[in-house]
Amino acid sequence: MKKVICVLFIFLLLTSCSKESEVTQQLTDLLVVLNEKEKQGNNFGKKLHEKEQNEQVLFIETMELTQQQYQEVKQRVVAMKKSAHERAQLLEKEESALHESKKAIDRMSEWVERMELNDSSR
Repeated sequence: MKKVICVLFIFLLLTSCSKESEVTQQLTDLLVVLNEKEKQGNNFGKKLHEKEQNEQVLFIETMELTQQQYQEVKQRVVAMKKSAHERAQLLEKEESALHESKKAIDRMSEWVERMELNDSSR
């Protein structure tokens, strides 16, 4: 997040010296998209971490149960399977958000290369 803000500040500072507001707007739009994708990825990461912690507690509690508590063991095993499934879904969403973030970074990289080519041809 800090890197994105820093990059945005540097580019805005550099482009403010020129009169190319279209270039500034394109860069700003790319950085906004990138920031949104990073936030999505971070959000999925937090949810995944919480799921893993809850699942670990449930596993430890289940392992402490005795044979007389078989029904409770069964219920906890079902809960652990459900949690594992939900975790897998969160991983897929996190991977998708990271993929989208990479695509946004690639677009920004291409844009920067085009701007460098335009500057060098002048």
